[in-house]
Amino acid sequence: MSLGIVVSTLMLMIPLVFKYGAISVGIFWCYKSDFEAIGGFNEELLMTEDADFALRLKKWGKRNGKKFGTITKAHMITSCRKFDQAGDWVLVKRPGLLLAYLKGTDPKYADEAYYENYER
Repeated sequence: MSLGIVVSTLMLMIPLVFKYGAISVGIFWCYKSDFEAIGGFNEELLMTEDADFALRLKKWGKRNGKKFGTITKAHMITSCRKFDQAGDWVLVKRPGLLLAYLKGTDPKYADEAYYENYER
């Protein structure tokens, strides 16, 4: 953990909270029928598809009297390998990447962020 990682994460998370609201992303548990009712993951989104899914699932649940929440007693560990490759200040140095996350459909940035090495 470093100040650069914290700043980069906040630069990404704050706009995403404004776009999607207060939701949890990463791992989901839901009934297959609910997954199918909302159309599953939006395969046109190359980035933030999990946030989009969570927002639609939350709205579906609210309309249908179902609960949506975050399991707080379990934890998910994520990798910082992309910060290792691109540097801790990657989103400060590359605002185009931040905008691509918000748009969600830019194949150049999606490939770079998830499948290839970041440019320095």
